[in-house]
Amino acid sequence: MAVSSVVQGGSINATDYNNLQSKVAQILGVGSGDYGYGQSVTSSQVVASNYPTQPAVGDFVTAEQLDDLRTDIQACYVHQTTSNFLLGDINVGDWITAGASAGTDSATHNQYVSYVNTIDANRLPTTSLNTNEMDSVFSVRSSSRTSAWNGTINFIFTVTFSDANHRRYFFNTGGEIRINLAMSGTSGSKSNNWATMVTNAPDPVTFGYTQNASLTQNWSNLYTATGSGVYLENDLIVRAKQGTNTYQIQFEVRLQDDDTGDQRLPATEPGPAVDENVNGTITCSVDEFKAVGSYVAITSPTYTTDSAFQ
Repeated sequence: MAVSSVVQGGSINATDYNNLQSKVAQILGVGSGDYGYGQSVTSSQVVASNYPTQPAVGDFVTAEQLDDLRTDIQACYVHQTTSNFLLGDINVGDWITAGASAGTDSATHNQYVSYVNTIDANRLPTTSLNTNEMDSVFSVRSSSRTSAWNGTINFIFTVTFSDANHRRYFFNTGGEIRINLAMSGTSGSKSNNWATMVTNAPDPVTFGYTQNASLTQNWSNLYTATGSGVYLENDLIVRAKQGTNTYQIQFEVRLQDDDTGDQRLPATEPGPAVDENVNGTITCSVDEFKAVGSYVAITSPTYTTDSAFQ
């Protein structure tokens, strides 16, 4: 819910400040659900000493308290957007007025309101994200297979956060688990068919906020492909599910070669059915994309391999 502005000429109460501070703390601090970046919050609530006997008056909000709130707003805003942060500093002795209803006046209460509503609307990576505040950690986990194979091979790995809150912070701030697939050195129609399935996969297959929000203990497919022609039975599946607790996510890259063999051509000389092996090098690497900026920075989870391509 958006924070309301103050009518020009009216009073700015402790409650007005506290409404702003509460919303900012939800976004930058612990929060819950789709709120919370897990960062330290500089500002705090103002307690009016004469409340409730004079609730319309309250205590003065100091310049320091407003600047603390400005610091927290700036942390969210810079993380979210590349636009310039124009909310002015408050100096001791400055009078804070309501300001224009559109929040265009620098260092006025309604300018604070405007910025808080902006960071609230843009708090999730599905809306806005400053990639200058993000970075990739490459190849946190990988697996490869160079020898010929048949049947099913899979690469299973688990991502473990320190707790459920840190899992939420990671994805709320734009964190992603990125799975990269590659296949090279193939020869023969079956192997080349597998290489096409791998090559057609997104580069990378991404697991981010949207996928995390809908994750359950049942497998959820992130990418699927099937073979073509006589290899239609074959499947490539990249999927994820919640692990044994709420702060673990398990991923599987599954190459399922169900083709049972096809007769050699030409049909006039059909020889026995042949289920040829898949050759070439199949590689899967996992990268991590996370907030590492000076305003919002996230701790990496740990990555463990449960099953490598075998």
